[in-house]
This record gives sequence, C-alpha cells and structure tokens, in this order.
Amino acid sequence: MEQTVIVSSIEEVKTYEVSKEVYLKIKEELKKEAKELRDLKHEFKNGQRGTNKGKRVWEYDVQKAKWEWRHKHIAYCMLRGRTYEQIEGKCSEDNRPNMHLVEKFRQGFINA
Repeated sequence: MEQTVIVSSIEEVKTYEVSKEVYLKIKEELKKEAKELRDLKHEFKNGQRGTNKGKRVWEYDVQKAKWEWRHKHIAYCMLRGRTYEQIEGKCSEDNRPNMHLVEKFRQGFINA
C-alpha cells in the first residue's frame, strides 16, 4: 500500500509498508554505521592531537560520513511513519536535508 505525505510543505514523499524484519535489519545497520562514525571521529581527533598511530583521517571524511548517516537516519525514521518535524525539530534553512537523497535511501531500504 502506498500513501503520500507532505514533508515540511516543500516536497512530497511516499510512505511504504515495510516488514518488521526489514526495520530491524536497517536499525542494526544504522547502529553499526553510528559506531563506525564515532570511531572515525575519535581517529580524526587523535590525529589532530598527534596521538594517532594509524591512517590519517581528514575532516572531509568525517563530515561526509556524518552527512550520509543523517540522511539514512531520516529515511529510516520516515519508513517508521515519523514526519520530518518529529525527526528534526529545529533545522536552519541552510542545513535542510536533501530529500531526494532521503528518498533514494528509502528506496534502497525497501528494495534490499
């Protein structure tokens, strides 16, 4: 069953019926990626301090990973039936998510 929901009165985003197993799979994937992101941030900070013995992590890598994770999290929450306002209560106009990317992730979650 497919429905349409207005998000921030800017774009239309479709909602989908998804099984609980898919939700759990996506949730575990997001948890794993969140841990990897935390580890990446720690590596970056240690590199700035000069205590990192491993690979050099650049700020761009951290920002890109955070940006992708944010959009995946929004897509997951929307699959669960949340509105954008419920997910991110306050967001400045210049920091709005790319809803086309969110929809792409949602489609990927559904087709996975």
